[in-house]
Amino acid sequence: MKLITVAGLVFLLAACESDSPPPPIVFPSPVTPSTPSLPGGSGGLAPITGTAIPPGNNVQAVIEDGDPRCFPSWDATGRCRQYDVTTPANGTLVATLTASGSSRGSWNPDVFLVAPDGSWTVADDTWPTKHVSGQIQGGVAYRVVVISYGPFPDVLQVNVEVR
Repeated sequence: MKLITVAGLVFLLAACESDSPPPPIVFPSPVTPSTPSLPGGSGGLAPITGTAIPPGNNVQAVIEDGDPRCFPSWDATGRCRQYDVTTPANGTLVATLTASGSSRGSWNPDVFLVAPDGSWTVADDTWPTKHVSGQIQGGVAYRVVVISYGPFPDVLQVNVEVR
C-alpha cells in the first residue's frame, strides 16, 4: 500500500513540475440501450404479447407493479403495457401518451413505437403529453409500448391514430 501511495505522489509531483499541459480527461461513452425487437427477435424488447388496438382509439393503460418489464435493457425498473396496431394502408402512426398529476422528472412515463424490424423511437416531449410517430406500411403490425416507473398503479391515456 505504501508503494502505491509513494508512486502516486511521485507522479503528481512530476506532473506539477512539468511545463507541458496535463493530459485531457476522457469520459466514457454513454451507454446506449440495445435495440428492442418484436417477440421472437433477439433485441431488448421482452417477448410479451401486445393487446391489439385499431387506429383512432383511446385506451386507458393501467400499469401495475406486477406488470412485465418490456425493455429490461432500457430501464429494468419500468413496468409496461404493449399495444399492437395494424392498418390497411401506409401512413404515419402517431401514439400519444397523456398522464396526470405532477411531473416525476426523469421518472415520467415513456412511450415507444417499435417497427417489425426491431427499430424503435421514443417520445422526447415533456410532461404531461408525449407523442411518438413513424412511417408505417399497411398490413404490418407495429407496437406501441407504454412504460411507467411508478408509483403504481399508474393510469395513463394512450391514443393511436394514423395520418
